[in-house]
Amino acid sequence: MKSKIEKSHNNHKTNSQKHDEVKGKFLDKQTWCVYLDEFAASRIFAASPPAEWADIAVLIKQGINIGKLLCPYSIEQMAESSRMDKESAIFLDNESRNFSLGWCFLNEADISANYLISRVRKIEMQKNHFIHNKNLNRMDEPNIYEKLGERNETFRKMIKEGGASVNIIRTVTRSSPRRKKVYRDFLVNHIKNDYAEELKKRMFWLGTQTRYTPKPITLTGHDILFWADVISHLLVREHHMTQIEAQAAFWILEKEGIDAIPSLSIRASLEAMIVYKNSIEIHNDQMDILRIAGALPFADIMLIDGSKAHDVRELNLDKKFQTNIYSGKKKELENLSERLNCIILAD
Repeated sequence: MKSKIEKSHNNHKTNSQKHDEVKGKFLDKQTWCVYLDEFAASRIFAASPPAEWADIAVLIKQGINIGKLLCPYSIEQMAESSRMDKESAIFLDNESRNFSLGWCFLNEADISANYLISRVRKIEMQKNHFIHNKNLNRMDEPNIYEKLGERNETFRKMIKEGGASVNIIRTVTRSSPRRKKVYRDFLVNHIKNDYAEELKKRMFWLGTQTRYTPKPITLTGHDILFWADVISHLLVREHHMTQIEAQAAFWILEKEGIDAIPSLSIRASLEAMIVYKNSIEIHNDQMDILRIAGALPFADIMLIDGSKAHDVRELNLDKKFQTNIYSGKKKELENLSERLNCIILAD
């Protein structure tokens, strides 16, 4: 995680010098972890990629085939692709799985739980803490396409219902003058502090009580757990966190805040950017944020939506986590092509 990644395009350096500097930050020195947003995956793994994506598609597939790139897919990507027609969704799912070599990103909650329990137990984060290669349902299996479509629609309704009142306020005040960055920083810190306080409450309870009972939230007729309860549930059920470990987790959060859990820190920061920009929140935003939050600390390259790429850079998260961020803009795709060439040609 601590290995330095140099900037991709230092014009004064020769190609051989650039190639010597190419190394992944987490998996190993020779393998780069690549995160593809749904919009990028649907173009790169298409039967006939759009012209501006053709070179990127060839380079990524070549890098995977020679072991220089690892490109895990995600369950959320499957859910989003259920908006396509069934034939296209199945094709994308098959291609994504084939080129992922069976590796899939864990969801953000699992990654966050892994972060906290690893801190408590003083375990270094490993590959299996953010990706896995367990067999999962395929899109071409009976009823999977339909079930994912239903799940995606339910999630959309939940986000719409949960954000209805705040979205009305944002619509009314959208013409307000551009806010200053000091307000942005205030929002980021405020929401990050809220995250820390919510999780500290759960850790305090787990550290003093023999039983933890979360309270579900009802949205669109479905009971769901609050994010802090989801993580607490994972810590108790999957990781068998003890009372003493919960107490240790509390004091880690008390001292470091939510920055102790990078995935949650990123999630809170990107959610703050929605508020700062006075944007109308839709379910795609939450889906993108959850995936980026889980992948950003580990990925060497992220190809994401332009709006989220802007937010990541504005918050300096790309520099903090030494991750190369690209959007689908023409110039950025050209820069990514150059970066991929350096990786593939490096000794």
